[in-house]
Amino acid sequence: MTRKRTWSQPTRLRPPGADYSIRVLGDRRAPLRDFYHALLRRPWRHTIAAISAVFLAANALFALAYLASGGVAHAAPRSFPDAFFFSVQTMGTIGYGSMYPESPAANLLVVAESITSLTLTALATGLVFAKFSRSTARVIFTREVVISPVDGLPTLMLRISNQRRNRIVDAQIRAVVVRKEITAEGNVFYRMLDMRLTREHA
Repeated sequence: MTRKRTWSQPTRLRPPGADYSIRVLGDRRAPLRDFYHALLRRPWRHTIAAISAVFLAANALFALAYLASGGVAHAAPRSFPDAFFFSVQTMGTIGYGSMYPESPAANLLVVAESITSLTLTALATGLVFAKFSRSTARVIFTREVVISPVDGLPTLMLRISNQRRNRIVDAQIRAVVVRKEITAEGNVFYRMLDMRLTREHA
């Protein structure tokens, strides 16, 4: 005697949260290793804030160096604002002419700051250009998936929508389920299973 399983009401599955973080066990911490790629993924406000912070920090360091060495004409003695503004004029290649280096130490600092300015400008330009040219899709997924019978079989259904007003042509769709399994040795193993979709492209 066979027992037939019937599906009457759809079952809703709610994900625990929209944001997920992955932590690699045993990985050495290196905050600056992926800083460039992290800024590519972050919003524009974070990128602009990071570039501004690096620019201001570099100018503050050179201002302290100018204070220690001296040799900046028309700058008030031991005035950090004057040294900072002179550093900004030098790094930004503005050069109003009201303040200028007049000692060998100050001239060497100007050379070092010019090289630093070229490097920071190149890095910031490359980062901004990469963010502008990086194509990112704005696809929204439903927060709830539904398991409901279709042709007598339980079927997993979800909705995907384009947040932009353009057309998406020849979109390829894949769905992967990550399932935790325990091996014969008792180890925890995360297996990735490709799901067979009713329609894999649109």
